[in-house]
Amino acid sequence: MKDIPTSVIRFYGEPKYALEVVEKKEITFIHNYLMNDPFDPYLVFETDFEKNYQALLQHVRAQHPEDIDWFSRCILESNWQRFLNEIDEFLLSLKRQLFLFSTSAEKDGVRPVDNLYMWGHYGRGHRGVAIEFNTDPLEKDVKKLHTQYTGTPINLSCWVQIDYVDDMSLITAEMFYQFYRQEHQINSGWQQERQETELDRHYKKMEKAKSKVWEKENEWRIRWSGNDPGTNFAAADIARLTQEQIQKWFLVKCPITQSSIKAIYLGLGLNQDIAEQIKERTRSNFPDARIYTAKKEHGRFGLEFQ
Repeated sequence: MKDIPTSVIRFYGEPKYALEVVEKKEITFIHNYLMNDPFDPYLVFETDFEKNYQALLQHVRAQHPEDIDWFSRCILESNWQRFLNEIDEFLLSLKRQLFLFSTSAEKDGVRPVDNLYMWGHYGRGHRGVAIEFNTDPLEKDVKKLHTQYTGTPINLSCWVQIDYVDDMSLITAEMFYQFYRQEHQINSGWQQERQETELDRHYKKMEKAKSKVWEKENEWRIRWSGNDPGTNFAAADIARLTQEQIQKWFLVKCPITQSSIKAIYLGLGLNQDIAEQIKERTRSNFPDARIYTAKKEHGRFGLEFQ
């Protein structure tokens, strides 16, 4: 991972949500059900042996003949489909608990707020707002909330940089074998501590991978694991949820301190009434934050901020 940028940008297509940030002094983690990429996160069990039991057994028999007896006893063909279902349910449970705060960082000297595509797509046709957050103070705010929730502090960085790839690699039969072999050794008492396997590394990679079509966003995010709304809305149509349901089950609020906001960027087409409200709340609650208004740059397709 590259060095964490000192600041990042989040666009708010609906300016009322930007107003909430500066008025209530909090950011919002959004459940991944509400995100715009159904492949994010890419937590699926896709294998190069097509999840075929006999193909897996054939690999173990050919590559690890000394282990075929215990392997075939521990993983029975009669239980194979149930085993696959349990894997799918486990991966789905991880997604059900996942909330995200997604931002964009400068790339190749171009700031997100200078990117017309980002304003057009995430800034709702330049009618929205962009907020620049200082990454270090914001991370401290998130860690403080995590400690309050769990009683356990986070020592590692919360920030995750997204990797953009053409395609995801498949889980190989060997990866599955190595992972299960370690589980067998631990359960049998032959191994005391669990070591990271290639399968573990595979899923870590998948957690932060997105298609290259999103590459221009240069996303940095913070993940939050929260309550699983799937138990309450297992078959819910997201579009039919009430605002009360969304607020209760699909959003997590995190208080932030004054130093977490570096600047506010008001979109070119932002309604002036709400622009004034955002300015007023920012000056009151985040006095050190700079406020910029987008203007069309003379003679070119570009923006300047005053």
